[in-house]
Amino acid sequence: MAGAATVCLLTAGVLGRHATDLSRLLAAQVGLSVLLWLDDAFLLHEEVLPTYLGVPELVTYGAYALAAILVALRLGSLVLRHPDGSLLLLAVGFFGLTVVLDVVSISWLPMRAFAEASAQLYGGLCWTAFALRASWRLLVNWVRPGGSPAPGQTDRRQYAPAS
Repeated sequence: MAGAATVCLLTAGVLGRHATDLSRLLAAQVGLSVLLWLDDAFLLHEEVLPTYLGVPELVTYGAYALAAILVALRLGSLVLRHPDGSLLLLAVGFFGLTVVLDVVSISWLPMRAFAEASAQLYGGLCWTAFALRASWRLLVNWVRPGGSPAPGQTDRRQYAPAS
């Protein structure tokens, strides 16, 4: 997650004022990446919020889902149109599976903890792969061979294949 946030933040910094919907999606991905990374690093939904603040785990998951839904409502059509959008959809699916395995008691599933950790790992890998590929496409198509941003660049070129 930290890698995805770093890549997205670097891309946003390079593009500066040349914002597009894709750069806005990457900015949203920074926010969600940092949130998920902090949750994972400090066990926010499992320990900190329920134990010290009395916030149930399902409420925390609901807040995370609401944040993702707001991003999806604003930029979801871009994800569906993007050549690498399937990576982000896979990441969301794996993270959803992680939540299901964490919340639902599935005693008959052997190695439930392994399955949960694997889903989280694959979700993070797909999440980071999308950040890398989307950032690469955005930077390659917004920078001229001379190194300066192309004036008058439009959204229709941001998905053009690299030469």
